[in-house]
Amino acid sequence: MAIQPAAVLVILCLFSSALAFSYDLPMSTTFCFTEELLKGTIVRSSFSATLDPSYVMDITVQIRGPDNDVIYSADGISVDPKRFLFTAASDGDYQCCISNRLVQSMRGAHDSVRRVTVDMKFDTDADSEEPSFLDKQVNVYQWEFNRIGRTLQSIMKEFAALKKSDAVMSADADTMKARIRWFSVLVVFILVGSGTMQAFVLSSFFKKKKIV
Repeated sequence: MAIQPAAVLVILCLFSSALAFSYDLPMSTTFCFTEELLKGTIVRSSFSATLDPSYVMDITVQIRGPDNDVIYSADGISVDPKRFLFTAASDGDYQCCISNRLVQSMRGAHDSVRRVTVDMKFDTDADSEEPSFLDKQVNVYQWEFNRIGRTLQSIMKEFAALKKSDAVMSADADTMKARIRWFSVLVVFILVGSGTMQAFVLSSFFKKKKIV
């Protein structure tokens, strides 16, 4: 699945606003756009697509937060809009990618195009929420909890890797200590033997010269 560079739309959203557009999405392509949101911004989203009579194409939507965490993911986007709401947990860029996947091989399907319609509303007033708007609401606290959980898992994996590395280094250190110990013993024996030999040679020399 290729992401077309020309299909990337960057929009700044610093105040309450709305975003609505339609895009003709060819087969096996992905269209992405990015919204810069402030913490606490309420995002109401609606996604729909034209009907696929052949049922060989599947429109999927995925939204990621500033830390590249998946906030929302849905497939089977069709005529009936899929709606959801979430609250931005932090300042940053939130990316939405819409993909047109081929789920069943069919002659001529690669030339097929489906029109996707996106409707987003941005608000900072929590009192303006419309419960009837939602098909799915993202619990921002659960999202943060999941993100922290993934971070902890990553830290635990790194700690386990460091522990394993420390065990390997400790084993190498013990091996090195043993080698140094035996080398020291060998050096001591060499020095003692060399000194004894030198003493014997000097004693023989002195006796021969009748110095002693």
